[in-house]
Amino acid sequence: QGPLGSYNGLTDIHLAHYFSSPAKLSHLKEANLITEDGAIIPKQTYKVETLKHERKKHLYDFLARNIIQNAALDESCCNKKLFNYLEDISKMQLVENTKVDKKKYGRNLSLSLNKMKATIVPSHLSRMPDNAISVHK
Repeated sequence: QGPLGSYNGLTDIHLAHYFSSPAKLSHLKEANLITEDGAIIPKQTYKVETLKHERKKHLYDFLARNIIQNAALDESCCNKKLFNYLEDISKMQLVENTKVDKKKYGRNLSLSLNKMKATIVPSHLSRMPDNAISVHK
């Protein structure tokens, strides 16, 4: 350790004038190196308080990051459900259009989608809310 290890510039009488300026005092108070009445906070107490503050900051950062990730995951899941819903609607419309074309033109349109049953609504679509996207025929 030596003599410089235990040195504290705040207690040095030669630096008292420097630390007595209002700007320096307010800076030392904001840095929690001195109390409001000007008493010097011991080095060990300062370290403990700094560690508590850093731990609290890390905890808040972790919670904020976790909340943001959960919100992004929820939005992604909702977007995926909506995409699947719209994809199923477009497939049903394609099948309906194929059926209409068959009836209208009397052609045998050989599409692999003819095997799909347009009258059956997939089970996950039957649970969609009424205010979801509606299909106009």
